[in-house]
Amino acid sequence: MFELPSRHLRLIGPLVLLFVLATGLTVQAQTEEPSPDALVAGVLTRQPDATAQVFTLTGATGENVRLTATSNDGLALALTLTDATGALVGEARDLTGAGETVLLAVLPADGDYYVTVLPVVSTTSLAEGTYALVLETNGFVTEAPLATVETTPEPAALPTEETPAAEEPAAPTGEPAVFVTSGGMQVSLTWNSTANLDLEVRDPVGGTLYFNSPVSEFGGAFGQNVNGNCEALVGNGATEQVTWTPGGVPVGSYEVLVYYQNECENNGPVTFTINAVVDGQPVAPVDGTLLPDQVFISSYVVAADGTAASSPRSGVRGDEQLPASAAVLIQAAQPITLGAQVAGVVTSNLPYQAYAFTANANDVVSIVMNATTGSLDPYVALLDPSGNVLYFNDDAAEGVTDSALRNSLLPVAGSYTIVASRYGLTIGGTEGDFNLTLSGPATPGAETTDAAGLLTATLVPQALPDDVQALDLPAGNIEVTLVWNSAADLQLLVRDPAGESVFDDAPQIRSGGTLGAAGNVNCTVADTTPVSYIYWPQTITPRAGAYEVDVWFQNECNDTTAVNFTLYITVGGQQVSVQSLASNRTFLPTEHYITSFTIDQDGTVVAGEGGIDGIGTIAWEAEAASALPIVPGDVVNGSITASNKFDLYAFEALAGDTITIAMNRAPAANLDTKLYLIGPNGSVVAQNDDALAGENTDSLISNFTLPDDGQYIIIATHYGDRYGVTSGAYTLSLSQ
Repeated sequence: MFELPSRHLRLIGPLVLLFVLATGLTVQAQTEEPSPDALVAGVLTRQPDATAQVFTLTGATGENVRLTATSNDGLALALTLTDATGALVGEARDLTGAGETVLLAVLPADGDYYVTVLPVVSTTSLAEGTYALVLETNGFVTEAPLATVETTPEPAALPTEETPAAEEPAAPTGEPAVFVTSGGMQVSLTWNSTANLDLEVRDPVGGTLYFNSPVSEFGGAFGQNVNGNCEALVGNGATEQVTWTPGGVPVGSYEVLVYYQNECENNGPVTFTINAVVDGQPVAPVDGTLLPDQVFISSYVVAADGTAASSPRSGVRGDEQLPASAAVLIQAAQPITLGAQVAGVVTSNLPYQAYAFTANANDVVSIVMNATTGSLDPYVALLDPSGNVLYFNDDAAEGVTDSALRNSLLPVAGSYTIVASRYGLTIGGTEGDFNLTLSGPATPGAETTDAAGLLTATLVPQALPDDVQALDLPAGNIEVTLVWNSAADLQLLVRDPAGESVFDDAPQIRSGGTLGAAGNVNCTVADTTPVSYIYWPQTITPRAGAYEVDVWFQNECNDTTAVNFTLYITVGGQQVSVQSLASNRTFLPTEHYITSFTIDQDGTVVAGEGGIDGIGTIAWEAEAASALPIVPGDVVNGSITASNKFDLYAFEALAGDTITIAMNRAPAANLDTKLYLIGPNGSVVAQNDDALAGENTDSLISNFTLPDDGQYIIIATHYGDRYGVTSGAYTLSLSQ
């Protein structure tokens, strides 16, 4: 080891291998221990050698570290600093080709830290170059030698922010490798309470074992469902087990999931242990603690020689949406073009792949990620040009573990990043190959619908029907036109950025919004195509901000014709949105179709997505485990914004308890509040939009008697749910 007076910098052989597996490369490193005065040399080349190098340093809590990588050739380099658990401490990249990369960090704890050096690869990168790495720790300087680096113009994946697992088999690409056991294999879950926990094990070839799927290929079988439905309760030593009979078991990663289904007897947090035994040899046990409705994820790996090891990554599935920081994902992204399909692999050593594409504002794209081998349970996310999570999806539909983001509206022009990962992200255990397809944008005349058959995209501009144009409606700087096909009374409403709404009961508002036509109002049917029209006169400069458009099916008016409509939005003489329901979806009485458009300060207009509002448009389940606790008597503050459509609060209660929930907007906000109350079974038991319909847009669930014992979740959101755009601060109170 290269000893320094108070610190040391050395090249690590085995650890380098683990980090670089995340890039699909291997590393050849010096393994001899040099004398204290010797320079540590390393050579990095493309496979079968290496294109990355890892060093380690030992530091103390609060110590300042400066790492400088310089290249006399102008070679562009990236640096990452991680702690012993793999958590990212700092990162830096030479994105301009200046030849110098500087990483500054403060060490959070005593211990070993790992420095990874790898090239920032682009079409202008050098094919070969040298670098020097200098470490400064609280004033002490040491220098690593020049090392040769060969690169090719391909994106280089950076390490993930989690510690890589022990070396694992590659994801299956054909017939699975099998290890023949004489003693079989067992996985058991043990806990000491009457709570209803459920065990599930997913094998490397896509099989799953739990109480509703009791057998699988290769002799796997699920045992007894303990405390199921809170019946025949077992307390001390409650155990569920999955077993494989002697014979062949697949080699690879086994994902173990623990679900906290029900407290049964107000058990509260439950601590448990997962034990696995492979051919008579125990695997290191995994301990965990769960709250009701949470899911714990762990995994272990069976190697080809029958040895097995638990993954160092396990824990409660949280509200994380990305497997690494947005900066790391964007840097690691490989280019993909519209209409292309790419093949990739996800393993525990490489828990994600990232792809980048360029798009225009209001483009509509679809992204589909399908598993092709192994046990992979796909997950896909889309980052906007600023690195924010725009959309994400785990399951494309009920019972379908592939992932899809269909007809996704892109709000601004720029480079978007697709993240292809798996359920559980870095703590997940499924692995396999996948195909990812990027399609779009929408073509003229194309229908773009989401999984529910509702429009979620802006279509290409198109002219108003001739008979509507013949009405000679007043011209405006903003024009919103609704046209439909029956005698039904559809109400058109537009809410301005100040929160004021123009519609048939309020035909003019202070910002200038005016109702110019109201087709079929109160079932008064004209001979022409029904049309409703709201506009801001050309003499008025529209306010900047978000405008919300609401189409409300008020009355069938004794016409049973299947209702379809088209909504046209024009700003400044430019049509920015044309929306309608899909051809296989009709508009139903009492439904609300919500969409929006936003006028920026510079006059730029961005069209919002649209669809039928409702609880189904909010992906609250993915965040239920992180709901903030609230108890009767509490008053909490929150804020609904464009990037935070809802907040969740959780409380425990008994059947027969009577509660009141109030959600009130702050005085300066234009927020139109909305409340949902989710019962212990996951369904909506109460909801409210307006405390006093037509008078007060605050929300109130008053003196509601709870139907069941268990945990209840309050969803605080805004009118329109996913599609709404009112925003601002609020207060929420719970009383009993």
